[in-house]
Amino acid sequence: MLMSFPALRPLRPDWTMPERPSGLGLSPSLDPLTHRFAVWAGRQGGTCADIGCGGGIATAAALVRGARVVAIDPDTSNIEPLLDQLPVQLRARVRVSCGRLPTLHFDPASLTAIHAARVLHLLEGDEIRQSLQQFRHWLRQDGKLFFSVLTPDGSQWAAFHPEYARRCAKNEVWPGAADSRRPHLLDQHVLQRELTRAGFTVAELLEFPLAWDATQMCCGIVATPLVR
Repeated sequence: MLMSFPALRPLRPDWTMPERPSGLGLSPSLDPLTHRFAVWAGRQGGTCADIGCGGGIATAAALVRGARVVAIDPDTSNIEPLLDQLPVQLRARVRVSCGRLPTLHFDPASLTAIHAARVLHLLEGDEIRQSLQQFRHWLRQDGKLFFSVLTPDGSQWAAFHPEYARRCAKNEVWPGAADSRRPHLLDQHVLQRELTRAGFTVAELLEFPLAWDATQMCCGIVATPLVR
C-alpha cells in the first residue's frame, strides 16, 4: 500500500533564472521517463540512485512508492526543502550525497534502478562512456537504467542543425559535443551505440519536450543490462 505524501511547498524556481544555461534547470514536474523510474523503483522495493536529483521530484516520487533512494547532486541545498517536509518513515529511506559523474562510487550490483535526468549531456564523450560503464557495474542484473538527455531536435538548436548534419556525415564520434553556447547534445543513434558498448540493451525509447521549454526535446531511455 502506498503511503500518503504531504503537499510540498513550492521550491525556489531556479529553473527559470535567465543566467542558468538553457535546458539545465530543475524540473517542475515528472516527465514520462521519471514517472517510469518512480513506478519501477517502488515496485522493486530495493535501493535506487537518483543522480542529479536537483529539487528531489524523482526522489520523492520513488520514495512514496516504496523505494529506498540515494539522492545525489553537486548542490544538495536544492533538495533540502523537500527533506524538511518528509514524514519520518520516508526520511529514513533516503540518503543524500554530494557528488557528480563520473566520480561517484557504488558497490557492484547494489542498485535496482538508476535515474539520471538531463545529466549526461553535461559531460564530455569519454565521461559519458565511463558513466555508462559504471551504471552497468552498479546495477543488478534485473535492474534498470532510466536517463534522459537533450537532443539536437527542436527549434532551440535550429542554427546548429546544419553543423550537426555535417559532423554526422563525417562519422564524428560525438557530433553534438558541447561548446560555450550549448550542452552536449545527444541523439538516439549515439546513445544506442554507447549503451551497447557499455553492456545495455534499450527497452524503451521516449521523446518529449522540456516541461518549461517546448523548443527543446529530450530523449529518454529505459535500458536493461545485457545477459552476461
